[in-house]
Amino acid sequence: MTVRLWTSFVWRGALALATLAILLTPLLAAPHGVSAADTWQLGQATQTTTYNCFLGSDEPMGLNWAGYYGEPGVSPTVGQVYYVQALFGITGDPCTPGGVVQVHVEFLLPQGTQPAISAANPVTCIKEDFSTRETTPDTADCPQTPQSGMQGGLAFNPPGGTWPITRGYAWHIMVPVVSSQPLDGLITGSSCPSCLTAALDIIDSNQSWTYPQVGVNVVGQAAPPPSTSPFSDVPTSHPYYQAIVALANQGIIHGYQPVTCQEEHVAYPCFGPDDPIMRAQMAALIARTMGWDQESHGNQFPDRCNAKGCIDNELWREVGTLAYRDVAHGYQDGTYRPFDHVLYAQTISFITRAMEKSGKWQAQADNPSIYPNVPATSGHRADLTTYVHYVGAAPGTTDPKAAWGNWDQPNSRAWFAEALWLAIK
Repeated sequence: MTVRLWTSFVWRGALALATLAILLTPLLAAPHGVSAADTWQLGQATQTTTYNCFLGSDEPMGLNWAGYYGEPGVSPTVGQVYYVQALFGITGDPCTPGGVVQVHVEFLLPQGTQPAISAANPVTCIKEDFSTRETTPDTADCPQTPQSGMQGGLAFNPPGGTWPITRGYAWHIMVPVVSSQPLDGLITGSSCPSCLTAALDIIDSNQSWTYPQVGVNVVGQAAPPPSTSPFSDVPTSHPYYQAIVALANQGIIHGYQPVTCQEEHVAYPCFGPDDPIMRAQMAALIARTMGWDQESHGNQFPDRCNAKGCIDNELWREVGTLAYRDVAHGYQDGTYRPFDHVLYAQTISFITRAMEKSGKWQAQADNPSIYPNVPATSGHRADLTTYVHYVGAAPGTTDPKAAWGNWDQPNSRAWFAEALWLAIK
């Protein structure tokens, strides 16, 4: 079924690009199952270009937006299902077979926000034809389950892997979500808890990846930790229960896959609170927390692989990001040792450096009375002093001026969650 919206016009170059921006301002009607009283809130568009082989020069490729459905200061509210959208329209001609452009779509959701896909609130995919001004819902290929994206986000793509689109058309990919905490709607740079980012790989453009953003405003109070644990192996009585649940709700930490839970002899979903955490995994958690997980700066460390295998693309990218931001320093021999377990003091250093580099904390001079048995040669002393200055004693210790007996031993996943949560809450 099609719905006629506007009259026709001819697409070409900058005029078409400007017209596209004007026409998409009102966007579509209310998404399925939500209030028609709200409107689509769009962020600033990103523009891509392409090489036109007929003209022999570059020309505008199209515009791309991220948006959410609501009314700032009024809705959505904490716990209410609302829709986010990735929108991309094509005006250029990349001279591909049939003029078809392929686009990979990912969503990087705001802090504390998760998909809320159901029969009442499905993912909605709509193709818009600007020659006839008609919109056509795609119910056959619209994915209702996200996949892991190449940029660390949630990928929503058709069975073929990318969305095909030609000049004069636009796709609207709309996903229902729910936020467990208020969001202020502010875009605050690299660390942006309120940002919705649409990571779009427009394969036939000059730039390939583009990242339109919008600051999402969600009103209300943060949802309390659930009375029933979301993980079978983390009881509500666990000393770090609140931290684990809060970080899971924010999408910072994830539970294990079903096969791992089976190997651990616990029911799915499970978390493995007593398991150690690898240095590569820790890098990904820090990057997600700081809002750096969509960045890509390469990775110069030489030890991605060992005899058992290699670190996956996402984790290795995050290690590179932390190195670029001077959070991950590696060892004197130039390696990172991504498979090694993270030690207690290393966790404090990684968290502290990330908070400093994001501008949230100021580095403090070493106080020799803080955990006095940790030697200066460890490289952790100033980080420990800074952490204690802002947070207080590290989890599991009561007096930061007493010796820390196991500072150089591997910490658990649950302990890491507590140390991180105390720093950011």
